[in-house]
Amino acid sequence: MFTELQKEILRNGGATLDKNYKQTNLTTGFMVSLFGYEYTTNNIQDAIQKGLEYKELIQDKNGLYLGFWIDTEDNNKIYVDISKQINNLRDATKTAKKNLQKGIYNNKTQKTIYLDYKISYYTLYKIIRDNTNKILDYKFIKQTDTKREIESNYRNDKNNYFISCDYINIQEL
Repeated sequence: MFTELQKEILRNGGATLDKNYKQTNLTTGFMVSLFGYEYTTNNIQDAIQKGLEYKELIQDKNGLYLGFWIDTEDNNKIYVDISKQINNLRDATKTAKKNLQKGIYNNKTQKTIYLDYKISYYTLYKIIRDNTNKILDYKFIKQTDTKREIESNYRNDKNNYFISCDYINIQEL
């Protein structure tokens, strides 16, 4: 059994298995990994062993799958994860980004869609000045996902507030 699965993973660059550890033939939707249930290795036997451990976790769950994926863009690293099928690309991408995933798998085209994106956030600081109007420091006020979430009076009072936009590159996580 393991030799056939190993061959399948190596030949096709991955595999999607159901909770009975059987190869699936999903032709619609996208596979998205669940956060915290990813394992990476360079050893196929270790990947198979982790798959067996994950199999036990999904036995009583419907709609979850075991995913094996060889990332050719990262020195053929083997990923093992618990994943779910999401039919809509926008929802799949949104869920994957929320789960900090590197990519999703398109069941129809049988190709990985890499999520090359940046996560941005905005930080609002109050400018602290001395009596001569010289800037002494910046006091953290709040951090948000969008610029719109910062109240308009702060955005309009640029003399007393400063907004910083920072990025986290998902590929660096």
